[in-house]
Amino acid sequence: MSKKLFGLSLIIPFLMCIPLSVQADNEFLFEKGDIYGTPMASGIFYLNNSQVDLDSSYIVGGRVGYFLTDKISLEGVFDYSGTQFNGLFQGMNANNYYALVDALYHFNPIANNLAPYVLAGVGWTGMRTARFNEDGFAGNVGAGLHYGLNKYLLLRGEVRYLGATNPRQDDIIVGVGLAFNVPYRKAAVPPPPPPPVWRDFDEDGVPDHLDKCPTTPKGCIVDKDGCPLDADVDGVCDGLDECPDTPLGTAVDEKGCPVRPDTVALSWAEGLTFALGSAKLTPQAEGVLDGLVVLANKHPDAVIEIGGYTDSTGSAVFNQRLSENRALSVRNYMVLKGITPDRLRAIGYGETNFVATNDTDEGRQQNRRVEFKFLGQDAVGLPMLHFKLGKSELTDASMSDLNAIAEKLKARTNVRVEISAYTDSSGSAELNKKLSLKRAGMVKDMLIAKGVAPENLKPVGRGATNFLTTNATQEGREMNRRVEFTIFWASGW
Repeated sequence: MSKKLFGLSLIIPFLMCIPLSVQADNEFLFEKGDIYGTPMASGIFYLNNSQVDLDSSYIVGGRVGYFLTDKISLEGVFDYSGTQFNGLFQGMNANNYYALVDALYHFNPIANNLAPYVLAGVGWTGMRTARFNEDGFAGNVGAGLHYGLNKYLLLRGEVRYLGATNPRQDDIIVGVGLAFNVPYRKAAVPPPPPPPVWRDFDEDGVPDHLDKCPTTPKGCIVDKDGCPLDADVDGVCDGLDECPDTPLGTAVDEKGCPVRPDTVALSWAEGLTFALGSAKLTPQAEGVLDGLVVLANKHPDAVIEIGGYTDSTGSAVFNQRLSENRALSVRNYMVLKGITPDRLRAIGYGETNFVATNDTDEGRQQNRRVEFKFLGQDAVGLPMLHFKLGKSELTDASMSDLNAIAEKLKARTNVRVEISAYTDSSGSAELNKKLSLKRAGMVKDMLIAKGVAPENLKPVGRGATNFLTTNATQEGREMNRRVEFTIFWASGW
């Protein structure tokens, strides 16, 4: 009985540690996958109810274990004990061997590096003596403590109860050992790659390594590849295009808006056709002019000169009148479509300024044309000048106007001016042509004398053409004897 009480007294301290360990928060000593080996040295106490009477003795052995989880391990137990019999076989040596498989549950540490555990297991036991050999079944339960010196070396102390059959034994084993732990080496997980450093040279929101258009102008709307979008295909990207719905093929400025052209020429070949020998527009011509109306509306500050031309078929007089009437027809149509009359000037040029040969049908079609000159806003801001009958001398009122014109042109050194002189119907066509050119040249000389740059002035004699009113009255003839000023863009005539 004293042996039993002694064994129980050793177990009680371990059992008292178990509830304390449940509350502890210390870092655990083991991890899933750890492997350990523990040589053990113990004392074994045979209790009175054993079938054999053996002396208490030493027991040595070892443990090899593997952690299935952070808290549960499975270990093999190998022990040997040498002792002697009392009683009937007094003094006979007995060699006891134990081989068991134990499962251990490890609690959270109760203090720094100090963690309790409980165990239970079953296995084989064998007794070898000089007179007989016995083999039997063995089972044990117990509790213990681990004290971690470091991650690889731990002290182990435990108390176990071991029961065996053949011969039947009830034993208390108290032992200590030194555990060698081999921590589970997890496969090294490479650190995540650093987040990519986004470089976006053109600041369009698409990183350079994905940007197929890395030099997109700032402010452009781009697609997923970083390339500019251009809905109206005018060469100016969406986001910078101030006129995003420009018709296809229209010349635009750097803002994506249509540039004001110098001249747009439409001939019979382009569809601007008239009834044969007349100024009546065909339905096809009206469709073509509708496009000109759209263009004119995009440049509300421009004055448009509508110049009519013919081929060389027919007399010069007939062709002059025909070109004037056709230019006037175009003007009237554009007024009906909403262009204000003061922006339109209709002039007939007759059979002049051919753009192709008149020896072929194709050439004559190109020469039968209407040219639209987009002039500066000041084109109607300069008054007409009038001449005295049969002389290259301005009326008194026109001389006063000439002074005002000179001041305006001196202030606008970047413009060029066409000086167009006209006569009434008095006299021959040849005489009137020469007279008109002489009058235009005289006005040029007068403007130069008043300080206007000569390279910005171009005199043109129109002769007896483009009458403003009837020549049947003196007042009408005075109106038709005139000089008109047309201001062009500074880029050229």
